[in-house]
Amino acid sequence: MRWFLLVLSTSLCAAGCGGDDNGKGPPGTGSGGGGGSLPDGGALDALAPEPGSCRKLCCASSDCSSGESCVAFESAAGTLGTCTPGGDGGAATDAGSTSDGGATFPPSCWTLNTPECNPLTNESCAAGGACDIGGQGDPDTKPVVACYYDDNIQGPGEDCDNVEGPFCVPGYHCVPK
Repeated sequence: MRWFLLVLSTSLCAAGCGGDDNGKGPPGTGSGGGGGSLPDGGALDALAPEPGSCRKLCCASSDCSSGESCVAFESAAGTLGTCTPGGDGGAATDAGSTSDGGATFPPSCWTLNTPECNPLTNESCAAGGACDIGGQGDPDTKPVVACYYDDNIQGPGEDCDNVEGPFCVPGYHCVPK
């Protein structure tokens, strides 16, 4: 569903919604969406479910628990990724946190376009929303970091689905199994 919402919003805004990409994406997201077509050119029903499990979002391995490492979604887009088993995460000095306990969002974490929100803290999303990466399945649309507002109920390690939901709570991303 998140993929659908991104495609729908990119299609609706293609005629000039503003933003920082000459009207090619939703305002404020900086997305470079180049259209609203589905990857297979078919109808929305053609999208297959993407069962997965919720994993913590991260910008560096220090954002992860001990025994995990941060694996980036797309190295060309920055270091934003999910904590994955293996590695030396959870260092004593956590470079991903501020002194007040809230995670920071360094500019190097997401460089593809301007993020709408902070996926580590959920800052800038209203109640019920979850800051996450979306649009990864469409070759004509650049992925964006934005607030998503439907069915964000699955906790760490719980089953989720990036197409049909349910989706992960703030701070987590549904990683396909």
